[in-house]
Amino acid sequence: MAIQLTKLESQSGLSFTSTVRNTPLHLVPANVAQILGIPSEGWNHYVKNEWPLLPNQSSALAIYCKFSSKPTLNHHHSVGKKEMSPLLKLYFDVVHKIILQRKQRRTQANFLDLTIMELLDTAVPINLASLIIQHMHRVLNQDKNGHALPYGFWMASIFEDFDVPIQVWYSQTVKDVLTEKVQELAAMATAHQQDKAFLEARVVALQNDFAQERSANIATVRHRFNC
Repeated sequence: MAIQLTKLESQSGLSFTSTVRNTPLHLVPANVAQILGIPSEGWNHYVKNEWPLLPNQSSALAIYCKFSSKPTLNHHHSVGKKEMSPLLKLYFDVVHKIILQRKQRRTQANFLDLTIMELLDTAVPINLASLIIQHMHRVLNQDKNGHALPYGFWMASIFEDFDVPIQVWYSQTVKDVLTEKVQELAAMATAHQQDKAFLEARVVALQNDFAQERSANIATVRHRFNC
């Protein structure tokens, strides 16, 4: 899938231009939000090399102290998940599993993660549609670590809205797996019964052959003695 994202000189931030299976796509945060039913207004500063301006004027150090539970901290650093309270761990999972999806497992929250966690904790609106496009831009065009394309389950809805022909995937539940295993065991049991019946019939046939041969041998011996 060839994907091109082009920065626009407008408040919409980014556009998403692509051709998927000969179907043209052009997305901006507004129609991404409409298709997915997600917010398209609010904080949308996707930065990784500088601290973004927050509506509540929280400083970088204050947020690090808050999420690491170390009020006397005097320098910035990433915050490990083990240092967080249960609520903050939930925020962290929401950020790296939903808002800024990463394929690899994460146990350290960088300052961008912490920024969004702070917004969640203080109920500041987040422009999720804009963050999605910006995050995909970084993954596809700037990331050299070979990360997988994020937002797979959301992209399927976008492709469907644009009538892109895609293969239909069905999620497999535990019940489906158990049903398949039961069917496999039933098939194995049937095959076993058939093999058992075949072997039993073969034994009977051999026993009959042996009995007939024995009778023939006895008859031959008696005939010779009678002669």
